[in-house]
Amino acid sequence: MTKILLIDHQDSFTHNIAQLLEEAGAEVNILTYQSDLLNKVKDYSYIVLSPGPGTVNDIPETIKLIQNCPDNCSILGICLGMQAIAYAYGCRLFRQTKVKHGQKVSIFKKKNLKPNSVLYNMPNPFEAGLYHSWAVKSDTISPPLEITALSSDGIVMGLKHKSRKIEGVQFHPESFLCTHGILIIQKWIESE
Repeated sequence: MTKILLIDHQDSFTHNIAQLLEEAGAEVNILTYQSDLLNKVKDYSYIVLSPGPGTVNDIPETIKLIQNCPDNCSILGICLGMQAIAYAYGCRLFRQTKVKHGQKVSIFKKKNLKPNSVLYNMPNPFEAGLYHSWAVKSDTISPPLEITALSSDGIVMGLKHKSRKIEGVQFHPESFLCTHGILIIQKWIESE
């Protein structure tokens, strides 16, 4: 059984994510965001970065964790978690003019998506739920990150590190609005 650490950025969806991870066969431990995070995650090779109500400026320990995690560590960021991955690698974020809370949208995978992406087994397009007001500026994404998915209005919905097991999705796979969320979690766990 895969042992996963779920870092809770104090979001109401955290326990839904834990349930989805458990449905995929994982053992989940939840750690509320705190200082000295890097020293508390040493026993885990799978880490999920949860959504949260704040911005990347509110979670500096998570940014430090992303920048300093061992190469064998697999990280999946969801919503704020994806934004943290982008920010840790030098991308910029912007506040959207329209807040997207509880909005169902079509997500389009990028062509030539590599088989090791968590989105590889998803249909194209697929439906998912959004719950965010901030987004990653697509023109600031550069190696080692690459875009894996976009919304119909061009907002980054997925990104991945080119050589490490670090990936993020802006949408919420645990939401009832995402019809195939379990596929994303299963693919991530099986990607070892």
